[in-house]
Order: sequence, then structure tokens, then C-alpha cells
Amino acid sequence: SKIYAQIKDNKRSAAVGGGSVNGEVEMMRDTTEESLPDPGFRIYRVDHETREQREVPPYTSPQEMEDTIAAEKREKENRADDNNDNDDDSEDISKIYAQIKDNKRSAAVGGGSVNGEVEMMRDTTEESLPDPGFRI
Repeated sequence: SKIYAQIKDNKRSAAVGGGSVNGEVEMMRDTTEESLPDPGFRIYRVDHETREQREVPPYTSPQEMEDTIAAEKREKENRADDNNDNDDDSEDISKIYAQIKDNKRSAAVGGGSVNGEVEMMRDTTEESLPDPGFRI
């Protein structure tokens, strides 16, 4: 109820323009840190799979801690997937680059082309994508 009283006072002072600069509402101070003293002990969570110990911040619920750990695991998995995707992309790019070099080389010597024209690269996207199992 102290918070509501402070909110009402801020609104009232903003409405009349008193106690504020340029009619702006004064922001409330965050008192959560001040009202929660250090408990004097620490709790550690041990991961069942890796046996890794992590300190649980004071006043953190078990569900909040589990949510934080789950979010970190998802982030690590996403980063690992991104790294794997980049490796595949660089391999595909290398193949494409090699094919371009071969086409330029064959065009320069006139071999394998008609009237000195460069042979177009085949579209390999359909070959690399799996069949979705339906047609539109």
C-alpha cells in the first residue's frame, strides 16, 4: 500500500505540475534490493547428468532456477546447431566456387562450351532438399 500511495502522489503532482521537472513523473526507486537482506547462507544446485554445481542466487525460486538453466541449454544447442549449419554452408560454397572456376577455365580455353559461351550451373537445390511427401 506504500507503493500505491507513492503512485497516487506522483500522479497528483504530475497533474498539477508541482514537484516535478517539466511535468515529468518522478520514477520510483527500486527498493527490492534494500528490503531483502542477505540470508547468510548459499544454496547450490547439482545437475544430475553433469554433476555441475551452480550457486542459486538468494531469493530465487526453484522454478526460476530451472527455467534459467533450461534457457541456457536451449541457447547452447542453438549455437551448436548454427555452427554445424555454417560448416555445411561453407562446404556447399566451396563446391559452387570450384564449379565456377572450372567453368571459367573451360571458357578461357574454349573447351566444353559452344561458341565460347560459359555453361550454366545446374540447379542443385531440388537434389539437396528432402521430398516433402506432397505436391501442390
